[in-house]
Amino acid sequence: MIVAVKMPKKHLTKCYKNDDYLDQIGIIARHLSKRNHWGAREQKLKDELIKKLEEQKYSFFVGDPYRYGISQIGASAIVTIPETQRGHLKPFRGERIRIVCVHTGRYKRGYMAGLL
Repeated sequence: MIVAVKMPKKHLTKCYKNDDYLDQIGIIARHLSKRNHWGAREQKLKDELIKKLEEQKYSFFVGDPYRYGISQIGASAIVTIPETQRGHLKPFRGERIRIVCVHTGRYKRGYMAGLL
């Protein structure tokens, strides 16, 4: 007999949708996520991406890649934030947002999030 167990919500990956928006941010993020190596061109694209995100009033925060489900620079996802969300994404409760990975580190990642 299979019994359904309700797991506590530890991450938002069930709320994710692929980022298929083709605005300026989406196009730059797509180019970065499809790269094979890191060089001067990719660094310039990353700087341009961060500049565009700041222009759109995206907020920066540091998080765990396992919690947010994206870990490569340029990877992005569209997320519907639950009404009970706490932490960095609390200001976006009940909204659809884009989360973009903009920095990587050994254990943490830098993300930027903003309304669509």
